[in-house]
Amino acid sequence: MHELVAAAGRHFIVVVPPLPDRKYDRATGQKLAGLLAASRVPCIDMSREGNSRRSDSNAMFYRFDEHPTATWHAIVADSLAKVILKDPAVRES
Repeated sequence: MHELVAAAGRHFIVVVPPLPDRKYDRATGQKLAGLLAASRVPCIDMSREGNSRRSDSNAMFYRFDEHPTATWHAIVADSLAKVILKDPAVRES
């Protein structure tokens, strides 16, 4: 997908979002970010940012099904906006 998008002259980036604060979820996020980096696919790893910005593990995910809350969505949107606004290649496409 990265190659097809790049061939069309567009900027491509994969987002690894904040995941629930469990050992295997953190490991999955780290593994995915590592595989993307090894493949030279641009990636934003937000898992650490989500962990550093939340004070309560229940604030980002609903306890009953672990779907993201409005807090999670706000953190992801804020992080993506910062990346998009800083990257001139993204603004031009």
